[in-house]
Amino acid sequence: MSPGGQHTLDGTLAQVDFSIENVCNFAGKTNGRPDSIQTDAVVSWLYSDSTNTIPHAIMPIYLTNIPAGSYCKVFLLKNNQVVKGSTTSFTVL
Repeated sequence: MSPGGQHTLDGTLAQVDFSIENVCNFAGKTNGRPDSIQTDAVVSWLYSDSTNTIPHAIMPIYLTNIPAGSYCKVFLLKNNQVVKGSTTSFTVL
């Protein structure tokens, strides 16, 4: 999802359809099989915008020890498929 983007859904939003996944490659690798993968189901949605119509998920992420210099990506999954535009990459400091 792009910042400020809006999506219209018809029907009931099942919480278990969405999850957040964080994958990390140690030693600064930017591709290949990840050294660490964590996937957590989105268990609660908050509606904190002024119209109470845009869902937000706030979740704790419990990572294993990730070494400095690791390259990681976090993204939203819907039915185990990456939601377009939801990937954020970062390097662990």
